[in-house]
Amino acid sequence: LLHVGIPARNVHPIITSDDSPRDCAAKYEDKIVSFFKLSAGTFPNIDLILLGIGEDGHTASLFPAAAALSERSHIAVAVAPMKESQKDRITITFPVINNASHVLILASGQSKALILREIIKMENTNLPAAMVKPRIGKAVFLVDKDAGALLAAPEI
Repeated sequence: LLHVGIPARNVHPIITSDDSPRDCAAKYEDKIVSFFKLSAGTFPNIDLILLGIGEDGHTASLFPAAAALSERSHIAVAVAPMKESQKDRITITFPVINNASHVLILASGQSKALILREIIKMENTNLPAAMVKPRIGKAVFLVDKDAGALLAAPEI
C-alpha cells in the first residue's frame, strides 16, 4: 500500500510467527488496542477493511458454521482449519469488520458467481460474507465480469 500514500503507521497487518495462532491473535489484538487507545470492550473504527470472498461464502477467514462467527468480545481470534488441507488462521472478528467506515469485498472469477449472487440477493444470510454490514459506512463489492455474471446490471 506504499504507492497509494497510506502512512505505514496506519497499516495493520496480522503478523504471523513461530508463536501459536492464538498467541499471534492476542498480540495483534494488543497492538490494535494500543494503536486506537481502546477501552475495554470497545472496537476500533477502521477507515478501510479490504476483504476477499471464498467459494463457500467465507470472508476474512470467517467460515460458514465456524465458532468465530459468534465471537463478540475479541478483536482477533485464531481459527482452526475446517478441512485437513487448511492451516490454522488468524482473523479479525465481525465486531471489528462491522465497525469499519468502509469495507471493500473483492470477488474475482467464475467460481465466485453463484455464491456472490446468494450474498448480494440475500438468498443465504448465514454466509459469513452476507454478515458484513457496517454500522457506520457500507460494504462495497468489487467484482469482475466473471464473478458478476449471475447478477443483473442494477444489482452490480
